[in-house]
Amino acid sequence: MYNRITIIGYLGKDPESRTVGANNTTLTKFSVATSERLGNDKEGKRIEHTEWFNVECWGKLGEIAQNYLTKGGRVLITGTLRTETYKDKFNVDQKYTKVVAQDLVLLTPKGEAGERNPKRELPDLPGGSDDEEGDLNDVI
Repeated sequence: MYNRITIIGYLGKDPESRTVGANNTTLTKFSVATSERLGNDKEGKRIEHTEWFNVECWGKLGEIAQNYLTKGGRVLITGTLRTETYKDKFNVDQKYTKVVAQDLVLLTPKGEAGERNPKRELPDLPGGSDDEEGDLNDVI
């Protein structure tokens, strides 16, 4: 069995974090939009389909997401799909699908989406890498 998803998209809003459980584990949630060009309509206007993904990052990855991701920033997420069932206010079962992230890579260059929040300046990465994309896989 294999459950793996990779998405590249833009954050719809700043991540929201909280601590959960007896170990005070960080849980960070955010949404990512991806777009797919489907072609053109009869008038020649571009037709696109946008898909929104709800993403959860746990532990150290959640802390990194909270500190370095900002609304409008581009990110690559690799993880697994999870579907949960809950009861809505009418006591009807509803399903909710999310991506539980296992890896994330910042794709927004320094000074773009994260510019408005100084705490989110990218760190110096191990190995002397100072590339513009800020691959945090080496930090995790």
